[in-house]
Amino acid sequence: MSLRLKAARSLVWTALESGGLSVLSFVTLVVVARLVTPAELGVFTVALGVIQILTLPVEMLFHDALVQRPDTGDEHYDSAFTASLILSLLLSGGCVLSSDAISRLFSEPDAGRVLSVMSLSLIASALGGTLMARQRREFAFRVLALRSLVGRLIGAGIGIIAALRGGGIWSLVAQQIAMGAFASGLLWYFAPHRPRLRIVPRRLAEMMRFGSASLTNTALQMTEVRIFMLMVAAGLGPTAAGYINLAFRIVDMPRDVLAGAASQLALPLFRGIAQDRDALNGAYAEAVSFTCMLSFPIFLGLAACSPEVVELVFGVQWVPAVPYVTVFALLTIFYFPKLYGSELISALGSPQKFTPVLIVSVATIVIGMLSIGTWALWLAVAVWVLRLATSVPVQIALIRRCTGLPVREQLRGIGAPLTAALLMMALVRGLGWGPFADWTIAHRLAAMVLCGALLYTAALFALDHRALRRLIAFAHLGRGRIAPAPSQGVA
Repeated sequence: MSLRLKAARSLVWTALESGGLSVLSFVTLVVVARLVTPAELGVFTVALGVIQILTLPVEMLFHDALVQRPDTGDEHYDSAFTASLILSLLLSGGCVLSSDAISRLFSEPDAGRVLSVMSLSLIASALGGTLMARQRREFAFRVLALRSLVGRLIGAGIGIIAALRGGGIWSLVAQQIAMGAFASGLLWYFAPHRPRLRIVPRRLAEMMRFGSASLTNTALQMTEVRIFMLMVAAGLGPTAAGYINLAFRIVDMPRDVLAGAASQLALPLFRGIAQDRDALNGAYAEAVSFTCMLSFPIFLGLAACSPEVVELVFGVQWVPAVPYVTVFALLTIFYFPKLYGSELISALGSPQKFTPVLIVSVATIVIGMLSIGTWALWLAVAVWVLRLATSVPVQIALIRRCTGLPVREQLRGIGAPLTAALLMMALVRGLGWGPFADWTIAHRLAAMVLCGALLYTAALFALDHRALRRLIAFAHLGRGRIAPAPSQGVA
């Protein structure tokens, strides 16, 4: 099986996983958002942010090293598993011991108790992390997709039932723990190769050299939003954090369908062609082009329809979140063109070279929030916008230096979908304010979505029909229909 065909087939399963997880998250959020207050959601956000930060070393310290190394063996998997499990137990105990301090820091008595219980999910992450890396390395994305979907389905069911029975914030806690426990349990049960409890110091040291740099990058990437949310909650209160959290989650759900599916595949795919610089550069440019063609209409459409989406789906109590949904949706036009930068540099064996990009981004958030971000919520959002404005140029320059890929080639294929999506956004919002203004919210939203989809497709075909045909040809590979590869690269 060619690498291009393997990528297309794997992308089907990663897309199914990301899409299924997003749908389940969306359904759960719709139900729970009507049963908990913004303040309760804000408290949960604080605890979840801490847990997600602590999960990074447990799940990711050795993950990329196991995927990227050409000679990974059982001693590597066993050592990574044992070290991760020990670390999870230590961090879980630390959460319990620090619960009172967390409650005092955020002036919320429930914050510490919620954190203590949610720390159980760290152990579940340790049990499944090494197995997940092995499956990803072997392109076994079908197993990963099924395990994630079943675990999330069970967790969502538990969370919804608990919320309907008056569980409040604890329904969210139960959902979070159940998702991790069932997902890791299923992966462990069906795994053909299970790691053992042993540490081989030499193998651990080999992985630490690559893993520490990769973890630093992953931690900086994944903690940007968590650090931002924690600073919003500490400076502006849990209600403000609740509005921002809802806005992030509305945007993140469709974003994860695309970004989650593609980024899971990127590192093992780029690793397979890292020695052929022309093929690697072509694969990177084509991946960016395909991703932007799919993502820009979704998120610029969401920005145009955000008032209708928020009021119809979540209720009038969440209407103050509409401006933040609009801003975060618009910012994805900067997010997707830089989506694969870290994986590209890691595939070349030098993840530490990407660290300055992420340091600039995190530093912008911290400095901005400490200086002006806690004065008002709109200033906090402005800090989040500034973070992209400072980090994107740095990443573009880094990729050019490491790969020789010119800036024009990095951004190849972005102009047509961006232009088509901007035209679509303007028309859709105009229809919402004009001829559709007197319709019910549901009918207005449906008409806006339909008109937007038709306009974007027509505009993209008129602007760059070759790119659209390349995307369709790649989609045919994923469905098992052999179509000629119309351009260089893998996707």
